[in-house]
Amino acid sequence: MLEGFAHEFVATTATALANSGVTKHDYPTADNVVGRSAEAKWEQIHRRNDGKQKFRRDTGAVALIRRDLVEGGQQVTEYTAMGQSRFEARKQKETRFKEKANRDGISQPSKRMP
Repeated sequence: MLEGFAHEFVATTATALANSGVTKHDYPTADNVVGRSAEAKWEQIHRRNDGKQKFRRDTGAVALIRRDLVEGGQQVTEYTAMGQSRFEARKQKETRFKEKANRDGISQPSKRMP
């Protein structure tokens, strides 16, 4: 014997507004916080990229060393040119790492830049 039941959904004004896709109330508070955090992180990345480009333009350097500092409650990023010997040592280390990852069957993650 089969029995069934019916359920009726009645949209209230609050439900209709909450899912409208228009207001800040469309998403839970955690999503709003994560969204703001992500926006702040992207702004930081863009500022760093601008700083790197400016430093490279001004100095002609290719390989850079980044140093993050906090001065007066604000995060500051400094760049210096990397010497040729250090750059080559880093490239050799990167090559060895990639070779080992290939031997171990580990794929290289893709680099995604904004």
